[in-house]
Amino acid sequence: MKDAIAEEHIPNYLGCLSDSAQTGRPFVFVPEPGVAANYGELFNTWSRASEKRYLDQLFQATPRDSLRRLVFANVTERPGEENERVLVADYVLDVHHTLDPASYPRHVEGQAQFWMIQDPKTSYWSIWKWRDSATSEHETWTALKAVFGR
Repeated sequence: MKDAIAEEHIPNYLGCLSDSAQTGRPFVFVPEPGVAANYGELFNTWSRASEKRYLDQLFQATPRDSLRRLVFANVTERPGEENERVLVADYVLDVHHTLDPASYPRHVEGQAQFWMIQDPKTSYWSIWKWRDSATSEHETWTALKAVFGR
């Protein structure tokens, strides 16, 4: 995921997310509640296609030579259900797009909880559920998805 953001490679980013045709579980995003409250129905039907839409718009607004950096820290793992793991990580994401930073955040941080499922055919792991949480006064990844995913 970090490399996909840095390289603006949407197919690799989407490859990190569960495809129900392969894993049997559709991708689910659980937004940070404070941000979600301001965006009505946007996150009720959020999907892999929504992820692609927000990334398309974000990368279109970001010059190729601008900063795009994702850092995960304090990563912990715990078992989930069968063929499932839960990863919890603090994140910092910086994307220096050309839009007004007062309306479109360039720096977001928080905590991501990733429920990972293993594809029974390929043994690859992908995120089937992603919960975003605030850890500070900074905007969260949910805010970035909201403004670019509309």
